Amino acid sequence: MKALEQGKHVLCEKPFAMDEAEAKAMVQAAQTCGKLLLEAFHYRFHPLFVEVMQLVQAGILALSTICGRIFRCGSRFSGRYATKRH
Repeated sequence: MKALEQGKHVLCEKPFAMDEAEAKAMVQAAQTCGKLLLEAFHYRFHPLFVEVMQLVQAGILALSTICGRIFRCGSRFSGRYATKRH
């Protein structure tokens, strides 16, 4: 929270906080300081995840289709975002 208070954006590694109270205090500090506070959750910004979410929002792909699948960032790409089949 000191970084937020010093005007810095903060990227936290997991775990984000030790408990709910600490997490709420961190969020409040970020809001008060007007700074970003993010957890290091890289899937949200991964190009494949972004594309999948666009397909879901467009109604082209249903969430039930992708539930239970493994999201593998370390896969070799073939074409745009295809993953290697094992």
